Amino acid sequence: MKKILLTLLILMPVCIASKTTVTFDLPDYFPSLDSQAGIADSFQDKIDANGDYIAEANMLCNLSGYPVGSVLIGIFPHFTAGAGVALGFSNLKYFDDKSIDGSFPAVGFAPVVFFGTGISDRVDIIGKISYFDIFYYNHDSINKVSEYVKIKKLKIVGIGGKIRYKIFDEAVVVPFLLKLEGINISAGADMLRGIIEMKREIDGELGSFDLDPDGIGPEPEGNYPVTYDGELDGNLKWFQIDAAFNVNAYFSIAKIFNIYSGFGCAFGFGHFTLSADSSVAVSTDPIPIVNPTGQLGTALMDSSSKYYPYPVIPTYLFGLELNLFMFRLTAETMVNLKNKEDVTLTIGARFQF
Repeated sequence: MKKILLTLLILMPVCIASKTTVTFDLPDYFPSLDSQAGIADSFQDKIDANGDYIAEANMLCNLSGYPVGSVLIGIFPHFTAGAGVALGFSNLKYFDDKSIDGSFPAVGFAPVVFFGTGISDRVDIIGKISYFDIFYYNHDSINKVSEYVKIKKLKIVGIGGKIRYKIFDEAVVVPFLLKLEGINISAGADMLRGIIEMKREIDGELGSFDLDPDGIGPEPEGNYPVTYDGELDGNLKWFQIDAAFNVNAYFSIAKIFNIYSGFGCAFGFGHFTLSADSSVAVSTDPIPIVNPTGQLGTALMDSSSKYYPYPVIPTYLFGLELNLFMFRLTAETMVNLKNKEDVTLTIGARFQF
């Protein structure tokens, strides 16, 4: 029984902390909000529906960023250097209408600069660095996601490296057309962390309530629509560290294209944290004499949640590289075999010297 529980704990993503509270400051004539807990639960449910997926997308993104389509780079002074972007996608079953209600596709993002060289005739190393900071861009053009959302901070930092060993030499499959360049095994470690701070305008309806402001009726007693309006400050943070192992085969097609494919497994630890707080004004239609402005009071919300991604992910990798002499264009994707739905996409350009 203990082994079963341990296995379930390892294979399942975990929300280690989750709490949302809503507090109202309203006049005495306003009825007690029995739905107060329901409002908090509704907000928390929306976060919980997406938290695990965002954590998994960041883990997949962290595993990517090595778009090199050669089985070996070659002993120094041979080396490669390039740049690209790594994307991790989770909850793609959303497009098949099979996802959890209230959930959306999640995307992890990291720009990468990578470089590598050989250290023997069978071994090479590849390193990568990820860095992005909205501070270096024009805030007026980039930090306004929409009319209602403003990004105050967006920063991504990552580092990683892998060592590859060639275990199988080249072999001609179809003369002048298809050639097996070789098979290698690799081991690597990656770290990625990021933060997003944003401000969002929020508004909506709390419902309609029977109010008797002066306590004597009938006027201005009645049913009044109650709304809220204000701003929400959101903070998203993620951290991921992984170790990955792969076995890949590399093929050359007419010396123009390189195709590579293989299987691997990643072991990692990380978390995605979302916190939010807001203060909104609660109002209704103007109430003659008693409340001509319609302002009823305020509501305060505080929310904090943290999620773990799956710590073990088996993977399948497929890549295609266009060989233009010393310049290479590469696109690769990796599939999470745990659910056969979550994927990555890495686009890169590099020079091979």
